[in-house]
Formats: sequence, C-alpha cells, structure tokens
Amino acid sequence: MTPYSAAILCGGRSLRMKQDKALMNWNGKPLALYIAGGFLSCDDVFLSVSKREQFDLKGIPMVEDPVPGCGPLAGLIASLNAAKHDVLFVTTCDAPLVDERTADILTSMLKDHDAVVPRTKDRIHPLIAVYKKSILPSAVRLFDKKKLKMRDLLESLDIYYADAGILPYGEDTLSNLNTPEELKKFQERFSS
Repeated sequence: MTPYSAAILCGGRSLRMKQDKALMNWNGKPLALYIAGGFLSCDDVFLSVSKREQFDLKGIPMVEDPVPGCGPLAGLIASLNAAKHDVLFVTTCDAPLVDERTADILTSMLKDHDAVVPRTKDRIHPLIAVYKKSILPSAVRLFDKKKLKMRDLLESLDIYYADAGILPYGEDTLSNLNTPEELKKFQERFSS
C-alpha cells in the first residue's frame, strides 16, 4: 500500500449550516476530529484551515491556507506543502462516512495518474480525492493567476475518475452535510 498523508479541509464558510461544520457534534466529537479518527493507520493526518484562530481543537496538527478566503484550491496547496508523503488524500470536514478505507481504495488506483477523483452519476468529487504532491507547481501557477476553481486544476492533470459505487458506502460515502436538516437526517441514518 502506498503511504499517504490525509488532509481534512476545514476552510469553508458553512453559510447554509449556520455553524462551522468542522465543529458540529458527531458521535460526541467535533466532526473534523471524528473524521480524523477514521485514519488510525495513517501517520500524517492534519486539518487544513483558513485561519487557525477559528479552531480550538487539541491533538491534531493544522495548516493554514496561504491566503484565507480563496477556496479549496488554497487548502489543497497548503496541504500539499505540509504533506509528509508524496501522495495526499483530501476530504471535506462535512463528510462523516469518509475514512481510511475510502483513501485506501482511491490511493490504490493512483498508479501513474496525477490524481484519483470519485465520480457519481451526476458529478465529480475533487474534494474527496487523492493527489500526487508533484501537482503542487501546477496548483500554485493557477492560484497565482487567480484561477481558483478546482475544475481549472483538474483540466491540467491526468485524472483517473473512479466510480463511487466501489467506495465503502457507495455514493453515500461522498455525502456532505450542508444544512441542519441534512445533518439531522444523516445522524438518524448513520450515527452510531
């Protein structure tokens, strides 16, 4: 198995949730820490945050975006810079079904590609994906040109698109929580 670093992206504004998603309670823990706990065999797990001051979480390293408020590309750049390994798995802080099983499956498909991005029937999921550290110069070039959309980055890479059906919970693995109603329904269905 290829060793990888794991970054939990916590830089979003959580507007629809009306509270910071990373700090929402899931099984008695802040959601970001719950997700981090799903990577027990990974030796390099950290949170990617817009600003450290937002979080009062102990026991987990944090890396800050190079420029706060510039979206997930900034978090990916900070995470690639911080990663100890040549492969980085990223996930959002609002996807409680993602764990090392998801990362292991996607990492095993990386081979000679720059990235592995899961795909459902109606969309791709570049924020729950695997990237090689070697894409960092491409990401920085786009960032410097103010091309901040993940789609711009993906267009410049050799991507393997993995069918989400192979993930531990199928497409549900990629579900993220955007509203209090979604959180409640998801907790009723999946919380232990």
